[in-house]
Amino acid sequence: MKLASISKGIALAFIASTTLSGAAFADTNNQTISDTTMSTERQMVAKALEESQPAQWSNLTFQEKNQVLDVLVSMDKLPETDEEAKIISPILAVETSETSLRALPSLSQTLSSSGSRSDWYERRWTILGISYAKATTHFGYNYNSTRVTSSNYCYGTVLNLVPLRAINHHSYVRFEGNNAVCETAITLQRVGHATTYGYQGIRVNRNGIIDTWGP
Repeated sequence: MKLASISKGIALAFIASTTLSGAAFADTNNQTISDTTMSTERQMVAKALEESQPAQWSNLTFQEKNQVLDVLVSMDKLPETDEEAKIISPILAVETSETSLRALPSLSQTLSSSGSRSDWYERRWTILGISYAKATTHFGYNYNSTRVTSSNYCYGTVLNLVPLRAINHHSYVRFEGNNAVCETAITLQRVGHATTYGYQGIRVNRNGIIDTWGP
């Protein structure tokens, strides 16, 4: 995937546990994965997912938990689309959501001649229904009868539940004629692996979102 860089004024939630002090986790059939059969990284991922989404994690079978750990520990990037995710593993998924208002030509007759609006665009990465990462770009702006006139804010938020990976981001605004863009640049770093980069963005006109992209 192309990873994205995201803006200042961001909330970065990055779980970086250290050790599990000899703990093991058990599945619903009372099977356990002990320290001797799990690497430290696998233990950390298991702990992070179990603590963040206990119900979803406990509903997985022993085999499914191992599948999840196999995939997440081996990944060094976030897939940009659901199709790309399925190439990496059929149990991965990418979900996209955004502000409900999309720009339509007919809206120009009903909207006031000037005002302000807030839009957002989000990607969420899941594995067997468990969220392990999320990136959102938020854009607030002012408009008049013909164009976007100024920006009130542009920032990104990132949630990462896979330890030993650092996701950094910063956001910025640019104006393109009557339109404006809020884009977040995202960098994913993992020890021993190449750094990956990506961009998540929203393009708007006075009526709302006209384009979105990125992870």
